[in-house]
Amino acid sequence: MILFNVAYGRASGGLRAMAEAYESILSNSSTTVYGFRVGSKGSTKQSGLRFIPSSGHFNPVGCLLALFYLFQLRPDVVICHCTRSLSLFFLPCRLLGIPTVGVTHNDKLQRFTKADYMIAFSSVLESKLLDLGFARERIRILPNPVSSSIGDVSKKRFSDRSDVTSLRLGFLARLEARKGAHLAIETLSCLEGRSIDSHLLLGGEGEEKVSLLEQVSSLRLEERVDLLGWVNDPDTFFSEIDLFLVPSNYESFGLTIVEAFARRVPVITSRFYCFADNFFTDRVNCVLAADCSAESFAEAVQWCVENPDQVEAITNRAESDFYEHFAADKVAEKLHGFFKEIVETTRQ
Repeated sequence: MILFNVAYGRASGGLRAMAEAYESILSNSSTTVYGFRVGSKGSTKQSGLRFIPSSGHFNPVGCLLALFYLFQLRPDVVICHCTRSLSLFFLPCRLLGIPTVGVTHNDKLQRFTKADYMIAFSSVLESKLLDLGFARERIRILPNPVSSSIGDVSKKRFSDRSDVTSLRLGFLARLEARKGAHLAIETLSCLEGRSIDSHLLLGGEGEEKVSLLEQVSSLRLEERVDLLGWVNDPDTFFSEIDLFLVPSNYESFGLTIVEAFARRVPVITSRFYCFADNFFTDRVNCVLAADCSAESFAEAVQWCVENPDQVEAITNRAESDFYEHFAADKVAEKLHGFFKEIVETTRQ
């Protein structure tokens, strides 16, 4: 089986990471994956990666190049991680009868209706596709893949932390308003009112860093908040915390939640936009705050402190769910199955 994996060249963050992840996990002895970056100039040592210039969603030159590569390499399926890449490959693929598969990375789905099949990572996005007229049988709900090569980090069980005087909370994300770093800091003040001694390790860089420093100062939390900056070693970060806070009001999927699952760190999260109910369940593999407020997060933290055995059970289930649903090899297996089904249907 031959796959084209296409993404907008200047994309960053989760979209780019997932495009690269697809290329790494799908290649095997029976599958060849060619990577394409649209709208980007440059060179790379990565085998099979090609660049296609783009001036917009309608680009005759890009379409001709796409047609050339389709004729030359004859893929069975073209995977598009953004609407711009789908717009360029749509007509050439239709001319040659090659099926296209769109991958959702946000809720901007209107242009994805041109795709033959779709991969969504939550029922929320599936519902939006159905509302746009997409056939249910052409949609698969699959999570983003996460590497299972987690470092061998020794961690205490949460239920064994009774000898620890200060609860160590963690936050890891870009420092922008929607991610909720300010709520993580405010949670410390709420916990103080509940007589729970706590410390926050706050990882990330971004536009809110200065205002967060000012918030820490105004709340007199300098001794209880560590701003770590960009975290290059997530294994060490997760090994140093007892609970991981995700007080975001918008996430496209929530990769850091899954990364915490893999490292056996209990997660307290909000029901953010596009919350993946299919994979994240309150008091089963995570703890869900009542709403996206510091007081609700403090209440959830207190519940964890008062119910360590239940938290341990949640952590056990989270780790099990990681290897069953999110580990890269498991996701790759399901993706291969979906693509083979598409190929068989196309050849009928």
